[in-house]
Amino acid sequence: MILSRSFYSICFVLVLAVNLSAQTKFKVGIVPFKSDEKVMNTFTPIMNYISGELGKKAEVNLVDGSNLAYYLEKGKYDVGVFTVFPYLKEKHDFPDLEVFATHQIKGRDHFYGSILCNHDSGINSLQDLKNKNFIFVKPTSTSGFKYPKGILTEYDIDIEESLSYDFSGGHTEAILALANRTCDAIAVDETRFSKVDSFSKSDFKELDRYQVPYHAYVISPTVSEKDRSDIINAFKNAHKNPAQKALWDNPLGVEKFLLKKDDYYNPIRRYLSIVRVKPTIKIDVITTDHAEKYLSEFGDISSIIDQRIRRKLAETKRFSNKPSDNPKYNMDIKLSHVGKNFSYQIVLNDELLTDGDVEGDSLGIVIPKVAADVLLIHSKIETPLLTNGEKWFITYGLKDGLNTEDYTFEFLNSNKEKVVLTGNDIASINERSIQFKEEAAFVPNAMMTIHYIERAHEIPVVKKGRNFNIFSKAFWQQSLLDKLLAVLGTFFGIAFAIYTTVFARKKKKKFKSILYDTNNLLKKFIDGQLEMETKVIQQKEDIRVSLEKGIITENQYLILNHRLEELENIFEQRQKTKGDIAITAVEAEEISAIVQDGKVTEKEFSRILSILRSSNRA
Repeated sequence: MILSRSFYSICFVLVLAVNLSAQTKFKVGIVPFKSDEKVMNTFTPIMNYISGELGKKAEVNLVDGSNLAYYLEKGKYDVGVFTVFPYLKEKHDFPDLEVFATHQIKGRDHFYGSILCNHDSGINSLQDLKNKNFIFVKPTSTSGFKYPKGILTEYDIDIEESLSYDFSGGHTEAILALANRTCDAIAVDETRFSKVDSFSKSDFKELDRYQVPYHAYVISPTVSEKDRSDIINAFKNAHKNPAQKALWDNPLGVEKFLLKKDDYYNPIRRYLSIVRVKPTIKIDVITTDHAEKYLSEFGDISSIIDQRIRRKLAETKRFSNKPSDNPKYNMDIKLSHVGKNFSYQIVLNDELLTDGDVEGDSLGIVIPKVAADVLLIHSKIETPLLTNGEKWFITYGLKDGLNTEDYTFEFLNSNKEKVVLTGNDIASINERSIQFKEEAAFVPNAMMTIHYIERAHEIPVVKKGRNFNIFSKAFWQQSLLDKLLAVLGTFFGIAFAIYTTVFARKKKKKFKSILYDTNNLLKKFIDGQLEMETKVIQQKEDIRVSLEKGIITENQYLILNHRLEELENIFEQRQKTKGDIAITAVEAEEISAIVQDGKVTEKEFSRILSILRSSNRA
C-alpha cells in the first residue's frame, strides 16, 4: 500500500510537470523607454493577467526595437510594445506588423510637448526663433528633439542654419536651463514640470504645443485569426475586472488599453520626416475553365496581366511593392471567354467596380490599364489641409506618387461648399509636401480628398456621381448645387458637340434656347472655371482614346485637339475678364446665325471663337 501511494504521487507530480511545461506561452517583447525596473514592474503583472485570460503563461522581455520587429515577423513574440519612433521606423521594413492598441495615462492616449521661451524674451512666434540659442533634450527624444525639429522645419527654420542649439540630456535640465536664461527657448515633454518644484509651465511663454501619441502595441502577423481576436479582446477588457484594480496602480501610470490602428500615428509621421507606409495590394487573375483552356494555347497570359498591373502600379508610387498577408486592397480580375472576345470584371475588396469586353489579342494591354486606373480612382487619399501661418500645404508629395497633372484636390469651405483645386493651384511640390497658392476658401484642418483623374479609357460601370438625367428621381434628390452643376456640365457637353459633329442635328431655335437657359447659371457658378477645366481635360482624354481605338484618324484628332486648345484659351481669357463672363444674348444671336445651315466649317468655327473672345459684349 505504501509503495502504491508513492507510485501514484510520483505519477501525479510528473503529469503536473509535463502539463506546466507544455502550457502555451504568451510572449511579449517591450522596447525599453524608462528604467528597466519601472517597465517590468508595470507590464509583467498586467501581461500575467492577460495571459491567464488567454489560458497561457506570460513571458515578458525587454528587446531592442529593430530586433523586436524582426522577432514579431518570425513569430518569436506574439505582441510587441514599441515607443513611437521605433515603431514608425520599423513599420517600413515590416509592413505586416499590425498596431491594435495603445495605452491610456491620466485619461489620455497621448501627452503634450511644448516649445517654450521666457515671457520677457521678446520672442512672440516660432519665426522669431531664428538665430536664437535653443536647447533640445537629446537626439533620441521624440518630444524633446525629433518632433519639435519637424515643426521648426515646417516654419522654414533649418536648425543647422537658423539656430544655435545644444542638448540638455534631460527634460528637467532643459527647463532649468531656460529658467536660468542660459538659452532662449526649449522643447520639452510638459509632463516633466511635475518633477520641478520651483517652476510651472505657466512661468514660461508657450510658442507651440504638440500632441505625441503613446506606445504602439503590435501583434505578430503569425498569430492565428482566432488568437488575434482573443488577444485584442483581452487587452480591450483588461481594466474592467474589479478584482484586478491593483494592476492599474503601477509605476508608469498605465490605466487601460485603447484600440487603435496604424493611421493613428500618421500625424506624427509628418513631423518626424517619415514617409507613411504605402497601402499593400493583392491581385488575383481568375479565369473560367473555358477561358483558361483558350488562354493556355497562347502562353501564360494570366501571369503577364498580373505582372503588368504591378508594374503600372509601381510607376505610380502610390502602393507598396512588398507582399502582405493582410493587404488593404484585394483585386480580383475575373475573365470569361465568349466567341472571339473576353468578358472581364474587376472587383476591389468584394465590390464590382467595372466590367466590359475586350478582344483576346488586346487582353494583356487593356486589362492592366483598366485595372490600374480602377484602383487609382477608387483609392482616394484623405489628409488635412495645414497651415503654418504663412503657407498652406498637405504632407503628401512626390514620394507618395502625387504630381500636378494627374490629381485634383477637393475640400469643403466654411460654407460647406465643394472647392476643387487642380495642378494650376499648386505653388510648389517636393518629395514630402504640396504647397498651394493662396485661396480665400481655405479652412485650417479641412479634410482634403485627393482624386486621381487620369484614365486609360472610359470606365463604364458602377460609377456613382452627379446624376444628369432630369427625368429621373435621383436627379431631383441631389443638392441644389449638384443639380445646377449637372445642368451646367450638360451644357458644355452639348456646346462642344455643337462645335464638332452635332451641329447637323441642332436647329437654330434650339441652340439659342440652350444658350439663353444656361446664361444665368454661367453667371453664378462659372467663377474659377473649375468645371470647365475638368470638362476639357476629360474631352482631351476621350479623343486620345478614340485615336488609339481607331475610331478617328490622326488628322481628325489634330483638328479636335486644336479646337479644344482654342476653347481652353477662351476659358482663360474669360476668367481674367472682369464682370459678366456668361454667353450674352448678342453672342448667342451671332453664333446662331452662323450655324443655321447645320454645318460649321473651319472658317465659321474661327468666327465663333472670335465672337466669344470679343471684349465688346453687349
